[in-house]
Amino acid sequence: MTTEDDFQGALDANPDDHQTRLVFADWLQERDDPRAEGYRALGANRLYPLQDLRDNVTHNWYYHCGKAGVMTHHAAIATVANLLPVDWIALVEPTYNTRGDVLWVGYSTERRVVEEAIVAAFGKLPAARRAAVLAGALDADPDVVVAPAPKRARKGKS
Repeated sequence: MTTEDDFQGALDANPDDHQTRLVFADWLQERDDPRAEGYRALGANRLYPLQDLRDNVTHNWYYHCGKAGVMTHHAAIATVANLLPVDWIALVEPTYNTRGDVLWVGYSTERRVVEEAIVAAFGKLPAARRAAVLAGALDADPDVVVAPAPKRARKGKS
């Protein structure tokens, strides 16, 4: 593979191909691309966005989720392959953290949109935390406690 589109196309075809994700990280690093470390973290920890394929949803959304009880409440669609530490998810741009409660990130019809949001958030983690995640410490307590985002007011309610 010689272009980013080649790598992204391969990952679109096989989202759980962690070897391709790691080679892509190397390719990005050779080009001094800051996304390299985030893709390496995903590949090394065997993480990738999943598709919500439930019958009652209108689109087959890709998403990542936090570990704050999601396995209990959404066990039918959540697996360890898309669970990320809450401190990582909390750093995702609000545009992609659609629920604002650090549980669900993404809900795009494209895998790469969700993955790019997660990769960008990884770069915002403190250096020591990034190193710990790269070493496989997904469940370690983060150095910085992230407060949950405030709940959004419902329309028509004060």
